[in-house]
Amino acid sequence: MKYTKLFILIIYIFFTPKLFAQIIIVNDQDMMVAGVYTISTDVSVSLNVDSTGQDYIWDFSNLQRLSTENDTLLTVSSAPFIYQFAYNNIFDLVHKATVVQSNGTQNTGNASPVQITNNFDYFKNSSSIFSKVGSGSDLNGVPTVQKYDNVEYIVTNFPLTYNDSISSVSNTSTTIPTIGYYGIKLIRTNTVDGYGTVITPFGSFDAIRVKSIINSKDTIYYDNLSMGISFNRPEKIEYTWYSNTETYPVLRITEQSNIYTAVYRDSANLVSVINNKSKFETKVYPTITNDLLNIEILNDSYSSVNILIFNSNGQLVRELVKPIIAGKSTFEISLKSENIVAGQYIIISQVDNNIDVNKFIIID
Repeated sequence: MKYTKLFILIIYIFFTPKLFAQIIIVNDQDMMVAGVYTISTDVSVSLNVDSTGQDYIWDFSNLQRLSTENDTLLTVSSAPFIYQFAYNNIFDLVHKATVVQSNGTQNTGNASPVQITNNFDYFKNSSSIFSKVGSGSDLNGVPTVQKYDNVEYIVTNFPLTYNDSISSVSNTSTTIPTIGYYGIKLIRTNTVDGYGTVITPFGSFDAIRVKSIINSKDTIYYDNLSMGISFNRPEKIEYTWYSNTETYPVLRITEQSNIYTAVYRDSANLVSVINNKSKFETKVYPTITNDLLNIEILNDSYSSVNILIFNSNGQLVRELVKPIIAGKSTFEISLKSENIVAGQYIIISQVDNNIDVNKFIIID
């Protein structure tokens, strides 16, 4: 009888690998450390992100390289001095950061009342969480600190094990010079919904996947009008694959308004490709409008731009083709004339192999 039990135990061990194949991600504070990481981006209206589970194989080897760039993470001490007191303060451990991401200029357009430049996001890394504690940027030319109030914005927790779940609610607010008040409320829920192998154009990785559901609400108060407005942003879902062999996520797919943006680790050898790429940049403004929308294209050669406008359901509502010159080209579109109704929209601009994605809202 005991030999029969032993035989059953051996069969159970060797033929139920899932029980012994689970991936657990721990953080010895070497996740998202300072350094330069090469990443590539693809944008699609259709990606299979629903399929997941235990010992699962996610095959995204067909992702394209619509753009490739270096993501630079800085040490806090090497970030701007003006933000050192806010995020490198031993008397404020909640907001004491360990790594900084430089995001440069956030183009809001010439018609926007708020110009955001020199933006830096501050994160805290520990053995239990990786969280965003705030940011610092020039708002209309004035350096401004935007801390999360009381509660940190948890990007992910550690250790990561299958079926783990965690939620956080965070608020941040700031005064915008000459405008008034701007605030945002963020609700994020993370669930570890799979582990196995993820395949990207860069390679194959043993990884664990975290699904994050993010909802946010913006509030703007105008001093000169003595009034404010609040609006909810479209729900955003992030799917992030972490690997024990990498200090940076190997893949992150963001789904918003049925548009999928995939960002994945890529080869540093592509840096020469980055430097030789044609210059391409778009600005869309104002981001909230009742009719007129301006599109500014910066390109280094004569060509044409293909403009795709999608509604919040991911449906293509308008496609436009415009000629552009070498340098800056600007178009004004009457959304009413194009019969585009009130709502939230994604606009994709494509010139040759270059692509850029922006968002705007039409109000009645």
